[in-house]
Amino acid sequence: MTPEQKAALERTSQGIFELHAEGLHPNSQEHIDYQFLLNEMEKAANWDAIEPMLKELVQARDKATPKDWYKIGLPWNNHTPYICAGHYDPHVGEAIIDVMEQDMFQETDDMTLEEVEQQYEAYQHSNCDFICKAANTMSKIKEIIGE
Repeated sequence: MTPEQKAALERTSQGIFELHAEGLHPNSQEHIDYQFLLNEMEKAANWDAIEPMLKELVQARDKATPKDWYKIGLPWNNHTPYICAGHYDPHVGEAIIDVMEQDMFQETDDMTLEEVEQQYEAYQHSNCDFICKAANTMSKIKEIIGE
């Protein structure tokens, strides 16, 4: 929300606050407008807190490899995944992140050794999915916020 939009919202809401002080009926259009403006003001305040964090993430993304990122799994890798930029085929893409394969697992009271290994591998796939999604989303956010 721009400063001008915020100022207009605050001016409009001031009039509705005055009406509300006079005792608006809960179903009246003025009361509905009042609630809507309160919600919009809350969103604007939240955006003011979030915007600097998004800009910081966009700046960090700008320093990273500037291509879309892909998790590499099957058919090239059937265990722990890794990440390439520029293409989903690791023979074409540029290696970005290699997830270390763990080979020192221990059974727990709740899980067998095989279950522990499967859980580790599932987490690594989820971690790579998250990293790729975050990197690729930051590129889109940069376009939206105009950084």
